[in-house]
Amino acid sequence: MKKKYTSEPELKDFRQFFISIFKDLNRSNDIAWNLFKKSIVSQYRQTFFGYISAFFPLLFITLTFVFIKSQGIISYGEAEFPYVVFMITGVVLWQLFTDSMNLPASYVNKCKFVIKKIMMPREALIIAAVYECIFNFLIRAIFVLVIFYIYGVNFNINMLFSIFGVVALMLFGLMIGVYTVPLSILYKDIAKSLLLINSAWFILTPVAYSISDVSNTFGFLYLNPVTPLLLTTRHWILGTDMMLLTPFILVFAASFILFVLGLIIYRVSMPHIIVRMGA
Repeated sequence: MKKKYTSEPELKDFRQFFISIFKDLNRSNDIAWNLFKKSIVSQYRQTFFGYISAFFPLLFITLTFVFIKSQGIISYGEAEFPYVVFMITGVVLWQLFTDSMNLPASYVNKCKFVIKKIMMPREALIIAAVYECIFNFLIRAIFVLVIFYIYGVNFNINMLFSIFGVVALMLFGLMIGVYTVPLSILYKDIAKSLLLINSAWFILTPVAYSISDVSNTFGFLYLNPVTPLLLTTRHWILGTDMMLLTPFILVFAASFILFVLGLIIYRVSMPHIIVRMGA
């Protein structure tokens, strides 16, 4: 039976609140999967450019920085692999982070006309965003494997640890995403602001350069929470950069705690926001 949202506070009964969360998580998967499939089909169906769009940003950013590197503007340091391998690995990891940060709000905005009228698990929108993050990452990973084959990058056992890095980057992005969802619905400028923040954040993250070459001058790069996640993950994949394992664990743990808290805030705030959307 379809129900309408109400602004009745869910936290009046903590026990019932957490029971309802687990119930909704249990029935969210099918809804999330259908939302994910609909989103993917709408992006790729009957359009050749849909498939190109999955790789074009990756290629454009990589080739741009390969050119910049060839002009001696940025430093790569000494490494076993060509710069294009170093760069494309970093860009794929960065895009995973930005996807996980932006997709939750994207799904909520796409479905806002539905959720205003129909009671559905709000967590389904976040799970659908997770599915799309994983899908996009796997598509790009296939391309990266082709580049690895061309440049003779062999598999090593440390690459298996990169799974933890992928999860950590996605979790950190999702944590930011769930906090920005309510704001992005109420204030349209938030999405534009995030684009500007993403651009600045990219420059301040050692995606295109080795942090060991700039650390004496730009030590504040270590304060960037994405830095240990990306560098440690790329270290597991390629053995390049440095392995910031302790900061990696701290950021991972903080991301998990803040993500759980963010989900609670998201769940509590959504009924009130939906009421305002319908006003």
